Amino acid sequence: MKKILVIEDDTSTRKLYRHFLERFRDIHVYEAGDGYTGLDQAVKIKPDLIILDNRMPGMPGELLAKKLKSIPSVKEIPIIMATAMKLTEELQEMIKMDIQEFIKQPFSQWELQKKIEKYLGPLIELTID
Repeated sequence: MKKILVIEDDTSTRKLYRHFLERFRDIHVYEAGDGYTGLDQAVKIKPDLIILDNRMPGMPGELLAKKLKSIPSVKEIPIIMATAMKLTEELQEMIKMDIQEFIKQPFSQWELQKKIEKYLGPLIELTID
């Protein structure tokens, strides 16, 4: 079972991610509504992949990414940063922080699936028998 942690402050966006990801076999979705909870969950569950919102109150995504990359037990977990921003100097700085992927919000399901498969392998949709 592959574990994906979605760290997103917007409840409806988290639901969209969950709805999309639960279509696939062998995916277990964990959620966090803020950076502090996301950091705690990442250390506890050690997910196979993190989808991280860039703009969150309290602890923004870029700060959380830096913290995650400084913790030996989780620093190798791939991060897909979700952002509504254009490729600016700020995003280029995040690239230097070892963010593996970016996805524009609102996200394209096809694009998100391809980015996830790059790290977790093919995603197989559930079938109803």
